[in-house]
Amino acid sequence: MGRFIEQNLPMKNFLFLLCILSLCFGCDKAYDLNKIESGDVTIGNDQSEWIMPLAQITVGMDELQDGSADIRAIFDEVDIWLPTTLPGNAEWVDIVRLSSDGTYLDGMLEALIDEMLVPGSKKMDEVVDLIWSNEGYRERFTALIPADSEELFKAEFKKFFGEDNEAGEALRDTMGELAREFLSQIKINTITYNATLDVDDDLIDMLADNLDPEGTVDPVNTLDLYGE
Repeated sequence: MGRFIEQNLPMKNFLFLLCILSLCFGCDKAYDLNKIESGDVTIGNDQSEWIMPLAQITVGMDELQDGSADIRAIFDEVDIWLPTTLPGNAEWVDIVRLSSDGTYLDGMLEALIDEMLVPGSKKMDEVVDLIWSNEGYRERFTALIPADSEELFKAEFKKFFGEDNEAGEALRDTMGELAREFLSQIKINTITYNATLDVDDDLIDMLADNLDPEGTVDPVNTLDLYGE
C-alpha cells in the first residue's frame, strides 16, 4: 500500500500544477469584472420588458359570501352535480354558460347520468347521499320510491335508476331537474378590492429614474402598474 501511494504522488503534483497553469493562461485581463463601470451597463433593448410583481392578494374562501349561504357548501354540491369527467375532457366549468346555455347544461347532465349508470359508480353514491341528506330533495322522490328508511331509499333508488321503464325514467328526470335547478341558479358576483400599495420612495425613485419624461411622443421607457 505504501508503494502505491508513493508512486501516485508525482501524478497528483502534476495535475495540481496543470490546473494552475490553465488558470494563468485562461484568464484574460479583458475579463476583469472590476474594470466594468456598472453605470454604463445596459441590459436589453428598446423592445425589452421587465416585469416585477409588487403584491399578491389572496382571497380566502371565508371572505366570499352569498348572503348567508355557505360558499364552501355550495362548491361541494356543485362537485356532486357535475360529472367527474367533463364533456370534451374540459378542465373547467363555465359557470355563466350553466345559466345561459341550455345545450351546455344538457351536456353536463347527460355525462352525469352516464357516470351514475356505471356499475359501482362513486358518483351514484354521492348523488344518493346528497338527495337523502336534503329533506327538500328527498320529498321530490317520495311519490316514486319509499322513504321509510335511509337504507331502503338508497337501495331502491340505485335499483330503479338505470331501469329502462317508466320508474327508471321518472327517477332520472326528477334527478335531472334537481341538478338543473341548482346548477343554473349559481351566480358569481364581481369581487372588487380597492387596495393601496405602500411603495417606498426609494423604490419609486429606482423605478422612475430612467423613464421618459411625461408627454414624450412614442415613449420607450415607461412604467405600468396593473393587476390580473
